[in-house]
Amino acid sequence: MISDETARQAPFWERGWFWLLIAAASTLPFVVSPLPMMPDYFTHTARYHIMNHGAQSPFLSRYFDFHWSLIGNLGVDLVMVPLGLVLPTEPAARLAAALIPPLTVWGIHAVAKGAWGKVPPTALLALPFLWTFSFIYGFVNYHLGVALGLLVLALWMRLPALSARWRYPLFAVLAMVVWIAHVAAWGGLLVMVGMWELTTQLRSADSPLKAMWTTVLRTLPLLLPLVFILLWRAASAGTADLFSYDWRLKMVWPFVVLKAENKVFDIACVGVLAGITAWLLISRRTTKDVRLLAMAAGLAGAYLAMPTMLFNSFFADERLLPVLAIVLVLSVAPLDRRQGMIVALAGLALLGVRLAAISVGWHQRAIAAQQDLRALDQVPQGSRIAALAVTTYCGSWQMRGFEHLASLAIIRRDAFTNTQWDTSGAQLMHPAYNKGRPFNELSSVTLGGGRTQCAGPSVVQSLAALPRDRFDYVWIFDQPEQRLPWLRQVFHGPDGRLYAIRR
Repeated sequence: MISDETARQAPFWERGWFWLLIAAASTLPFVVSPLPMMPDYFTHTARYHIMNHGAQSPFLSRYFDFHWSLIGNLGVDLVMVPLGLVLPTEPAARLAAALIPPLTVWGIHAVAKGAWGKVPPTALLALPFLWTFSFIYGFVNYHLGVALGLLVLALWMRLPALSARWRYPLFAVLAMVVWIAHVAAWGGLLVMVGMWELTTQLRSADSPLKAMWTTVLRTLPLLLPLVFILLWRAASAGTADLFSYDWRLKMVWPFVVLKAENKVFDIACVGVLAGITAWLLISRRTTKDVRLLAMAAGLAGAYLAMPTMLFNSFFADERLLPVLAIVLVLSVAPLDRRQGMIVALAGLALLGVRLAAISVGWHQRAIAAQQDLRALDQVPQGSRIAALAVTTYCGSWQMRGFEHLASLAIIRRDAFTNTQWDTSGAQLMHPAYNKGRPFNELSSVTLGGGRTQCAGPSVVQSLAALPRDRFDYVWIFDQPEQRLPWLRQVFHGPDGRLYAIRR
């Protein structure tokens, strides 16, 4: 047992109460902002509402089709089933998303302790990667899967001698849990466990081939989701899976991994963390864990090999970078307490400033979004709304999510909006209204232009292509007033203009 005196002498980063405080603090933007300003979150939340309440609405049951199936993208959807029974959709979705950072904190703590026996100060350098570009964008299923994957990895580290009789069923079930949350999170888990196990076996095996064979045998239970991936993709046969590989984007992603509120600050954070990590890795006053270094190398290889779009999912490769960064900073630990204190305070300071910046930015944009959402006071139940906006990644550095905001009309007015995905195999829900017609799904929202001058139609071109007889309103964001004889402006908010279609 650890004596009271030893416990008192332990640095703060080894104390349980400190990590509980960090877990609570990591939810700050969700606590202070009226709306979680995560672009994809709005569209996800509308899907949860249809999932839980669509059958009771004559409008939603007409506008959308929802069918359960076993796919590798169900993380928060499954969490929302019980939460949706006790809370309205929007508070339930906020709570589900807000639980992901604390769960990831737990995962970082568990992996650090599993690898080192105690928590090194470098674990605090991993904390700024709680709030990354992909999480803020709203990839909640994936990040829930990452948090679960870290916990499964930590359990693997702690049970090296577990017999196959127990190892196989336990980790087969846990691998399925991570895969169900998100297939890419399971892929990351497979790489991490595989590299950890291979490095461990190389220390004791007679030959590299024997180490590789033992690694394959021990990690077999983690491969169970492969069976379900084949069934999943077979069920999507007849639809095109989109793949793309872009070396130029791979050079850009490391600079935007912490994209949040301010371009200079966010890129500077990446530079500071990279510099501290490089300093620790080359310093003779630190110790390194070769198993975690091998794990980081495996994730780096996966990042380089991964297409930018996989299974119709964009940012497939970028999502690996936060996990790679967490593992890399955990792979090294200072030998002396003074150096450890510097590292710990640096990580804590970066986390604190980022949480404050994100909280302020979210609060400001949420106030404006709430004012825009007052447009729904003008909209009757069951209305059909066509939304138009420049997509988030073509706009400002801050993620504003105009192309998704109209999804809240589905929850608040049982409306149809063209803001849901219609990707076979990737989602459980598909728009039924306007099926096979223009303005059926999310891609029809997108306008060209923005600060990065993305390709796409102008607002005039989109309005000309709109099937007016299929809609009651047009909701246009961040565009000048449209003066057309068949449009009547009924609301003007800070960024959005709602128009009724004259018959």
